[in-house]
Amino acid sequence: MAITLIRTPIVKIGTSTTDSTVNNVHQPIWFVFKREDFQISSISNDGGKVKITIAGTLNEFDGVVDDYLRLVTNQVGYNGTWKILALTTNTVTIDLNYVTTATGYFNMLGRKNWYIETSITVTLPDNSIVIAGNLETRQNLNDEVRVNVAPLLKPYVSMNDNFNYSTFAFTDIYESNQYRFAYKEVYVGSTEVEVKDSTYHFVNSINQPRYRSGSNMEYFMVGDENNLIKWLTPFIKPTAFKGFPFCMSFINFTDRFGLVQTETNNGTSIDTLVTSDKPYINRTMLPTMDTSTGGEIDVVLRVNNEGTFVNVSETITVDYDTECHKKPIYLNWLDTTGGRAFWLFDRVQTVSVETAVGDTFEPLVNDLATQQGDIFEVERTAGNRLVLTTYTTIEKAKGIKSMLYSLNVLMLVNPETWEDDGVIWEAVRPLPGSYQLYNTNETHTSLTVTIELIATNIQGR
Repeated sequence: MAITLIRTPIVKIGTSTTDSTVNNVHQPIWFVFKREDFQISSISNDGGKVKITIAGTLNEFDGVVDDYLRLVTNQVGYNGTWKILALTTNTVTIDLNYVTTATGYFNMLGRKNWYIETSITVTLPDNSIVIAGNLETRQNLNDEVRVNVAPLLKPYVSMNDNFNYSTFAFTDIYESNQYRFAYKEVYVGSTEVEVKDSTYHFVNSINQPRYRSGSNMEYFMVGDENNLIKWLTPFIKPTAFKGFPFCMSFINFTDRFGLVQTETNNGTSIDTLVTSDKPYINRTMLPTMDTSTGGEIDVVLRVNNEGTFVNVSETITVDYDTECHKKPIYLNWLDTTGGRAFWLFDRVQTVSVETAVGDTFEPLVNDLATQQGDIFEVERTAGNRLVLTTYTTIEKAKGIKSMLYSLNVLMLVNPETWEDDGVIWEAVRPLPGSYQLYNTNETHTSLTVTIELIATNIQGR
């Protein structure tokens, strides 16, 4: 095969030697190839013209006399596209004046309909494997082929919250899973066999701060004691509200059983967390939620290392709010990191409705004295809206603002019965627009957000 896979979306985790194969599907995920049809063994003088000898074998599908080849060598004057004057099974003479010997490669432009075919297979939540799609890509001026597989992976992440908030831990195979990348070189007469590359992983992250890593999520993953797992949350200190569903998310990259340890004003609590040996997003509830009387909860992931428990995650402090809130509206949204974020809006909420009209038409009036003039509406819709207000710290407001550009915001519709009946979420949409978040000279702010609910009372003719 004359193509080489020179770059994959694999990045070392932090300062470790561990490879991260986890990428987010909302940024380009690049695989880069280099096309080099034939390596040059030697260059000699053939009647004043350059004669190239190769180690491989030329065949009828590579090209014929009067076709062209693209030459790339360590001699700048040789580089370019040249006409073929003569060729054998292992030599090519081109219309280029001989000056000196050189090393490098050339590509036969006589290969008809040349491209690289790539195939993506995805593992679904039920462990079945499907073909996500195929891409056919041609090289650029530098003989490179760049393939972005992210668009093929996006349809295979869920925008629903599938956690039941009753089990302690959950491997979120709906928001993260694995895929395989395969490729082959194709042109008229080619007999290349598909090459199956390594297994990679994808998560439903919208973005992430380490742009030096491209789409790779290595910043949030563990490699060694110097690269601890980061929690997937937009909040420096998340808030858990008593009586409402809550969880913490992280990307697991260990193959050991783990523990979630929490330290509160009631002491220390440890629950076993069975983590997957695959780098999926994992979600866990806090083990002391029912017994804590409020305040702060320090949360850390630990593993057993030959009898000694060591931290594999950063310690994050969660504020536990035990107050009784009147008329609460509880929202859950997909954060830019791929985790879920939560907030309870507990001030006075404003309910509004906005009606809209589709097309209209006016029937022809024949007799103004006897016929009622009318304007007929083809469709009328009513959109329900809630104006939500919360009073909080500037630090919390910075986390809440990530909801305004989330692709998936959910509202809890059964706050009184979710623990018995299971959580029921309804998709809502924060209205686009300009929001005033806070003043820089203050410590607290009153934040107002308008959300649009499912439209009702739809009528049509």
